[in-house]
Amino acid sequence: NCTGSNTFSCPTDYTGVDCRTPVCEQNCSNGGWCVAPNTCQCPPRYSGYDCSKPVCHQGFFVPFREMPEWMIEPSSKRHWLEYQPCNYTNWCNETHGFDCAQTDRNSSPTTPQFGMNWRYKTGRKHQPETCMMLELGKDAVSHFQYLSSLDNTSTPHYRYSPNFPYDWQSNERLPWNAFDSPEPWLTQPYTYQLDRHVSRATFQNVTQGAYMCANGGKCTSPDVCSCQKGWIGFDCRVPVCEQGYYEPELESFIEGIKSDEDFATFGTFLDPGRPYNLDSSRGFSSNPDVPVWIERFLNETAMERKLIVVNGTQYLAANGSQVQGGYECSIRSVSQWEDYRSGFLLDHPNYYSRYMDKNVEDDGLAYSHWKGMNFPPTHHKTAKLVQYDHDYLHQNFTKRSFMYTDVGHMKDGVWRVTGNSWEKGNCVIEFERHCDDSDESSVVLVQDTDESYRPRITYDDERAHITGRWFASENEVCIDRVVRGCFNNGTCIAPNTCQCAPGWSGTDCSIPVCEQTCLHNGNCTHPNTCTCERGWSDHDCSVALCAQECNNGNCVAPDTCGCDQWENGWRDGRVGGGVPLFKKPNGDPQMTGYTGYDCNTPICVQAERFRLNIDTSASTQGEIVSLGGHGKDGALECNDVRCPEYDKMVTQNDGRSFQSGCGWD
Repeated sequence: NCTGSNTFSCPTDYTGVDCRTPVCEQNCSNGGWCVAPNTCQCPPRYSGYDCSKPVCHQGFFVPFREMPEWMIEPSSKRHWLEYQPCNYTNWCNETHGFDCAQTDRNSSPTTPQFGMNWRYKTGRKHQPETCMMLELGKDAVSHFQYLSSLDNTSTPHYRYSPNFPYDWQSNERLPWNAFDSPEPWLTQPYTYQLDRHVSRATFQNVTQGAYMCANGGKCTSPDVCSCQKGWIGFDCRVPVCEQGYYEPELESFIEGIKSDEDFATFGTFLDPGRPYNLDSSRGFSSNPDVPVWIERFLNETAMERKLIVVNGTQYLAANGSQVQGGYECSIRSVSQWEDYRSGFLLDHPNYYSRYMDKNVEDDGLAYSHWKGMNFPPTHHKTAKLVQYDHDYLHQNFTKRSFMYTDVGHMKDGVWRVTGNSWEKGNCVIEFERHCDDSDESSVVLVQDTDESYRPRITYDDERAHITGRWFASENEVCIDRVVRGCFNNGTCIAPNTCQCAPGWSGTDCSIPVCEQTCLHNGNCTHPNTCTCERGWSDHDCSVALCAQECNNGNCVAPDTCGCDQWENGWRDGRVGGGVPLFKKPNGDPQMTGYTGYDCNTPICVQAERFRLNIDTSASTQGEIVSLGGHGKDGALECNDVRCPEYDKMVTQNDGRSFQSGCGWD
């Protein structure tokens, strides 16, 4: 109402010299502005009736009525009455809005207060139409459509509508048109000025809430998720396998390769369809720097937009009070025989790590063929303890050999730990996104979920321009499985849940699976690989090893020959073949054949008795002669000739002990 010369009395919903500046009961924070009565227009990184709630474009909107009470601030509103552009759905689609497109951000039309009892507040005497007119200042910035006085059409849908003041003229002259020339019944002045925008708006009851991230994560600041226990990543979709390669103190979400050369070495293991590499151009790690467009209102008539770079920082956990940690993998074997966290490495004559960079061992063979993987040698094999005479003599001997041990499992050399620690070597984590409706055949492995799935958004006054944005929901399930996140190339598919690679089992995929049974106390130490106990060999540890040659028999147990024996054929001349001349107490024929440690001593059943080479009675102890076994020339040294057990008597001439000695000794 005009209450005096150039003086207005405004309804409480408006203020200003012309009552066209809307009033908001709430404070429009974080760069928002009051664009209609009790209506804040928020920049895209914030939402809510007062622009106080951060928006996470990797998350989704959840109404307060569906959130646990502990997550809701006491002052939070469940609903709020505010003005929105008419045809709000079309406005949202055409401007590529995010907050307005959330399925749970519901709104329902309602009617603003009107009539004599409410004119003091809204200024409305009569009930307005659903799509009503609001008068705003002539330079006001808002998301409403503005009417044209010429033909009553509206401006297109904009995030921030261009300046389009309402004129005092129209195509067809109307009673409210201004006069710009003398008329008989009018006095001067005949000039006028543009002083307003006439916008089109609808009054809505809008559901209030906050943005959440997947798996119970919370949106703590714009595009920043704080994940619940068991989940990590910029969007809380990466499961944590604590029994695998998740490292809680890791500063980067992903680490591993340290040079482009190492990355190229590991490249053969990566998805050939990968869109990028975490190489030196990305610092060999995740948590990338992110360019972000920032918008804010400066005042009623101006807003600013600028590009800033948010430095890569650790992702948050536990409601923002802690950092998440990350993954640093290895493709090396991890088992009870090689435990990288405890540092234990099995030291056993028959065990060696299958993950060592290629090296020729002292027996002249290479047992591991990795190249450039930064796997230090944790085990080393000694030289063979069987030497042939042509290694020493320039003569054409081909059948003679010399044994340098009386322990058969050492004939071909033994494995010893080197003292080097278990190192992870080169490895790159990959992620495999699985959604409820995903096509398994179209799954692509990526090296960083942030690089691959974080929306990249730019803005102008007309609309948002988006790369990679998608609309999630509380009921939508997508998990970024961690390939090589569990031991032995296992995949972390859910919190503390590993999907093991073929050949491995167990909650952490550290138990190798052997189709064969490892006999004689052998152990399955790698898929389908037995590490045999001393004295046994072959794929299932079924073959015994003997230091001696079982000349007329077979090696049946470690350093034990089973000699060929059969019933002797001596018979008397009785009818029917006779009876044995040389028989056991029960009447069966005595066995003839071979005996001795190497089955080289014939059995003559007609002999009077078996005699030792030397009588070992007390009166003849001096005649027992040492046949060697204390190292070269009897010295306690093994410089040229290898006698691993040179500190004890090996053989003597009593007929009982192993008599091949230590070769050239």
